[in-house]
Amino acid sequence: MGTTASETTDGRRFTGWLWVALVLVWMPLLWRLARLWRSETEQLFGFGVPVLVGWLLWQRRGEWLAVPVAVRARGALGLATAGGVLMSAALLVMEANPLWPRAAWAGMAGVLALTLGLIAHGRGWGAMRAVAPVWLLMLTALKWPTFIYEPVMRGMMQMNAVIAAELTSLAGTPALVHGSVIEVARGMVGVDEACSGLRSLQTVIMMAFFLGELDRMRAGRRLGLLAGAVLAALLVNIARTTVLTWVFANHGPAVEEQWHDPAGMVALVVTLVLVWWWSERVSPGEPLRAETPGEVRGLRVPLTAWRVPVAAVLCVALAEAGTQAWYRAHEQETQERVSWELAQAADWRAVDVPRRSAEMLRYESAESFGREVTEPTRQMLAFAFRWESDLARSGLPELHDPLVCLPSIGAVKEAELPEARVVIEGVEVPFRFIRFRQGGVLQHVWFCLWSTRAGGADEGRWKQGDVIKQRWERVWTGMRNDEREQLIFFVQGERDDAGAERTLRDAVLTLLRRR
Repeated sequence: MGTTASETTDGRRFTGWLWVALVLVWMPLLWRLARLWRSETEQLFGFGVPVLVGWLLWQRRGEWLAVPVAVRARGALGLATAGGVLMSAALLVMEANPLWPRAAWAGMAGVLALTLGLIAHGRGWGAMRAVAPVWLLMLTALKWPTFIYEPVMRGMMQMNAVIAAELTSLAGTPALVHGSVIEVARGMVGVDEACSGLRSLQTVIMMAFFLGELDRMRAGRRLGLLAGAVLAALLVNIARTTVLTWVFANHGPAVEEQWHDPAGMVALVVTLVLVWWWSERVSPGEPLRAETPGEVRGLRVPLTAWRVPVAAVLCVALAEAGTQAWYRAHEQETQERVSWELAQAADWRAVDVPRRSAEMLRYESAESFGREVTEPTRQMLAFAFRWESDLARSGLPELHDPLVCLPSIGAVKEAELPEARVVIEGVEVPFRFIRFRQGGVLQHVWFCLWSTRAGGADEGRWKQGDVIKQRWERVWTGMRNDEREQLIFFVQGERDDAGAERTLRDAVLTLLRRR
């Protein structure tokens, strides 16, 4: 039986609307990923990944979208449906946890499955396989899961510190390593996350995957390109750390501070140039071309083919509407929001948070004080950092407590002591109590992560693994807007735990006040 004109439509028109459907399908996820890319410096390159993917898809549009096929791909609809369900669940979780890597990976997996299912349904499995590597480039825009990110970051920081110290010593400036801190005659040089090379590493991995797909290299050449890109990132960042350490040792911290950011930009540019140069070396003379049929003009597409793209757009719209409805239904102001600040007190003076630390913490406001002491090894510090809105729920407050920051500058955790509880103006504040040791000197810390909306401490963060439970609780309770505070009290040089506890309790009672 023939197909009448009222039952068919032109393939070109269908192709154009399929492009529109794909853009609409991706918009909710990209909107949420933009929060992640803005919040962490090493993820800024993520904004460029959708642009590169879109450019590649447009360049190859004649190979996969221009020629719909008459035979439907079996199983494509199931793939698209599973992707839509996974994406809908991930959007709900990401709304309250925009920096949770697992949620971002789940969301990306769902949108990719939905996208590839749409292409397979309208064009066939052959076209889907041809275009899948381009779409999979989107995975390089995601932050690595924590179980990968943290070990790699710490390993690179320590490796940079060890090699840079050796090279600096060979250059005639003695240097010692304490964890990820380099000690020279003028003081201590910390190798922070930005100096670890992780920013360059994630960027060059993305660049290597893009260049491999651009030239359509075979698998072996792509692996060679990736290995060379990683090596370039490591070597350039070791050189950068060495130069900054030498500058610090010979010209002082002020000059090193001036060199720090320009050296980072130069290192990134040099690394990308090296990756491009290496891609030219490993690239074949002629790219491996996909075997795709030429364009067939005048091809007709059954009207039923429109149902799946339209259904996909409706699915995404319903997922977004459902997400917003869930959180708005739970957004009720608590009767009393409890917030804290540090007040000026006798013998305490305001201290400045180092610029690079402030840039990493990205807090909205803060108070910081230090106490004058006579003994050189004794030091007392107090901090109250405050995050609001997106940053409060992004994961930044959890990532920057003393258990993360002190080991990064060479302190070693010795023991977790019984928690301490202090009543301030009728409100009980629980503090986690940790003992560290650095260079033979004892350090004791009280700290508390406080939620002003909940009116209490996020004690779930205190136990191993409970951070995941806490993230799920944000979803169940619809808590996407919050203000969170990190309260930290530090003393160095106390001889025992009991003396440190008395000193810290006195500091809390002296400085901490309700806002």
